[in-house]
Amino acid sequence: AMELPVGPHPCWELEDNAQDFDEPRELRSIPDSLIVLQSLKQSRNKWLTSLLPKFSAKARGGKPPDVVPPPHTIKAHGRYDMKIGPHVFSNTAFYEVHYLPQEPGVPASYGQSGAPMSTAMTQSAYSQSPSSSNSSAMNAIVTPDMVSEVNAAALSNPTLNNLLQLAASGRATAEQLRTLGLLVQSLGQRQQHEYMKDDTSTLPRSHHSPRPIRPFDIVVEFQEKPSDRWIISRGPAVCKRELRSDRRSSDILLNVTAPFPGSLLYQLHHARMTGQDNAPLADIPFQIVTMRLSRATHALWDAFSTWAGGEQGMKKSRSELLRMAKKVPPRSYLQYQLPDGPLLQQIHDSVVFPYATKSIMPNNADSSRPRRRATIRKSVNPLAVPGGIVSSKQQQKQKAPSSTTPIACHACKQTDVPLMVGGSKSTLSHEPRRLPDFTVL
Repeated sequence: AMELPVGPHPCWELEDNAQDFDEPRELRSIPDSLIVLQSLKQSRNKWLTSLLPKFSAKARGGKPPDVVPPPHTIKAHGRYDMKIGPHVFSNTAFYEVHYLPQEPGVPASYGQSGAPMSTAMTQSAYSQSPSSSNSSAMNAIVTPDMVSEVNAAALSNPTLNNLLQLAASGRATAEQLRTLGLLVQSLGQRQQHEYMKDDTSTLPRSHHSPRPIRPFDIVVEFQEKPSDRWIISRGPAVCKRELRSDRRSSDILLNVTAPFPGSLLYQLHHARMTGQDNAPLADIPFQIVTMRLSRATHALWDAFSTWAGGEQGMKKSRSELLRMAKKVPPRSYLQYQLPDGPLLQQIHDSVVFPYATKSIMPNNADSSRPRRRATIRKSVNPLAVPGGIVSSKQQQKQKAPSSTTPIACHACKQTDVPLMVGGSKSTLSHEPRRLPDFTVL
């Protein structure tokens, strides 16, 4: 994606151009600059490719898919129009995915090529803890509920977020790992207590027990990319219903944070921050996003309400979103008018249709040449057409009998007499019938 120039307020490029000590540059108009179109194009492509974690992908060209989902059952909720800011994703399919329990020997798959970023960070807090740590932290069970709570706490706790990133990159010290283990242990004690409480078996837990089942996910499939499916990651989320003007249907408004944990953009941003050894780890700039699902069914609303944690879960998420809204960086504005230069040329090349079009008419063709007249086909039987007008000449031709020579005698020109033909030079002739001689007695 191109790095588009931004500023603190609208029309900032006009002020910068007026304050330029050199000769002011001529700025193109907003339609000619094409920067609005390029910005919308890049934003839509991010939603289709990198803002959501991938759940599954179809194999192409005989190659195995890059993402293989874990064993699951899936329930379709239909297709709806999803509006996110200026974008409308028409006929977006929504699915409800429930995961099946897996044996301990089977490696778990989390939709990405490996575990999600947040899960890998949480597990590394235990695997990399020093031996002097509390033994209960080493034996804690990393459940999906605990991972979700750690992710939610990391969004509002910069210290926990930085420790998770250091542990995932392998740059954390022993003291930092010990602190991270204690923080995660304090968050996971409640989930572990509930997990052990639900076990009604009197026998001690063995290493052959199945892994805890992950909570269900909401998966979407864009009409523009039907080969891929994406997960709406869990995190602070608030959903509500809004009645439409027709009073017959309602929309679902879903407030979440982006980029979503585990997505490609989240991982790229994290890798870019941890790539510099001496640079401090900054918080990922989350944005609060509102998704509108048009004419949603009651079944889809129940799925989203349960996914968000019910009324109690949404109450906690609402307070977290309010705290995060205060930390959102100030809004930046595009440079809507660009001068002539390499950036304008690059945007023009990416927006304009790449294939050259050729006119059907040659360059030296004479446009004043008369057009070819359409040929009029004669009807086979104009008299058969009802109401058809036939000229008098055509009627005479149709009434005139065909001139055929009747078969007759060449001598007397009689027709109704027996004829005799004999020899190569003979002609048609007849002989009068002779009566036999008779005598009257």
